Amino acid sequence: MKTLRWTTLNATEIDPLVVPFNVDGTINEELETEEDNIQPEPLLTTVLEETEVVFKVCEEGTKKGKPLLVGSDGFRYFQKKTQKKSVFWSCSVTSAKCRCYASVIQKGNVFASGPQQHSH
Repeated sequence: MKTLRWTTLNATEIDPLVVPFNVDGTINEELETEEDNIQPEPLLTTVLEETEVVFKVCEEGTKKGKPLLVGSDGFRYFQKKTQKKSVFWSCSVTSAKCRCYASVIQKGNVFASGPQQHSH
């Protein structure tokens, strides 16, 4: 069984921010809020323009001496499949934790990004 203990506080011990009324029962007057003239900063509406990604094929770019495709956006791709008129490149980020399915299709000297975006 809990025992409650009552204590008496002096008026000087009461914090007016915690207790909304005075000891004598009168309500504390609220301070008027002061408005400042500080204007909010405008939101930035800068839009990054999409730039065309330039690709470069490094003939012996991998550790095993195989071709590596490097994009100007910083992504690297390994040669996944070669056909008569096209080459399929797959993102080089492959691990047990993160498998990226982004790809690039090369037809001659024209490079086109595949349907999947990078997941890393």
